[in-house]
Amino acid sequence: MNQRITGYSVRIRAVRFQPMGFSLDLLDMTVAQDRYPDPPVLRVPRLRASVDWGALLDRRLVADFLVQHPTAYVNLTQARAELRDKTALRARGWQEALEAIYPLKINVFRVQGGEVIYVDRGPFRPLRLSHVQLHADNIRNVRSLDHAYRSPNHLEAVVFDSGKVVLDGNANFLAEPHPGLRASVSLEGVALDCFKPITERYNVAVRGGVLSSSGDVEYGPTARTVHLHAVSIRGVDLEYVHKPETAAAEKQTAEQIREAAKQVANHPDVRLRVDNVNILRSTFTFRNHAANMPYRVTLADVQIRLANGTNQRAEGKVRGDMRANSWAAAMWGPTSRCRPTQKKVPDTFSPASHRICGGT
Repeated sequence: MNQRITGYSVRIRAVRFQPMGFSLDLLDMTVAQDRYPDPPVLRVPRLRASVDWGALLDRRLVADFLVQHPTAYVNLTQARAELRDKTALRARGWQEALEAIYPLKINVFRVQGGEVIYVDRGPFRPLRLSHVQLHADNIRNVRSLDHAYRSPNHLEAVVFDSGKVVLDGNANFLAEPHPGLRASVSLEGVALDCFKPITERYNVAVRGGVLSSSGDVEYGPTARTVHLHAVSIRGVDLEYVHKPETAAAEKQTAEQIREAAKQVANHPDVRLRVDNVNILRSTFTFRNHAANMPYRVTLADVQIRLANGTNQRAEGKVRGDMRANSWAAAMWGPTSRCRPTQKKVPDTFSPASHRICGGT
């Protein structure tokens, strides 16, 4: 395995072979990143490789892999090291290292009770997927089917302790230059404030909020499609802060977003579509600390509805509307004043020169 994998090292405490079932157990296996080996990026208490006895009915001798209670762990330092490495994922040798375990080709791959953990810097709780269950079948195309994606797949997991993700579809693990996947995906009750370690690097504070979504995805050698039927966000409190010291970084991020949007706009092989987006009972705040007179604008109890979002010009334009049941604008400084047309409400901020305006 170590001869085939690049940038990582594998250690196995014990190996047990069962002659009766022709199965092989790897016990307490760890995979560590060579550059930052502590902690290991993968721990597997037990991996069992055996004969896929069901495939013998189709006169094929292939393998069944069962991975029990694995934990994948990545922190920010390890993630950045992986992103900086120019070696392509397919060139890493992960598949070759896995196939080196057992003399038969893998036809069934299962994960029971898995966990995925990402740890960022700062006082943030880890991003965690738990109770991961994965079943991929017919990987070697033992049962020839009449479509390109021949391997049935099912994945489900608990997202951030309270949400749930379910994926059902089919894959083609033998496709070139990389495997392909077509599946339906649903998210339910995903807590948005768990993304704080990522959003705060872009001056965005997230408090509360729950995300639910459903749609279809396809990622293959010739097609990349994301079609979301419905996206619902409820009760999120989002605040963006514009600061003089981060203005240059914000400008660079905006330019990167524009460039990425240009690359996918009307691309014939990339189809992105969102049928309906509903943002309900949410609050949005913009703080500008870079202005001569710093100010804050808040929209409360916001309802946003969007339809027909797409990257294909032929499919029409986005339609939508936004309502906010109340708003407030505040400035601070020696000469700050509200506009005469705005309703002035009692000052609740300090210093005493702070002024706030609001309305419904």
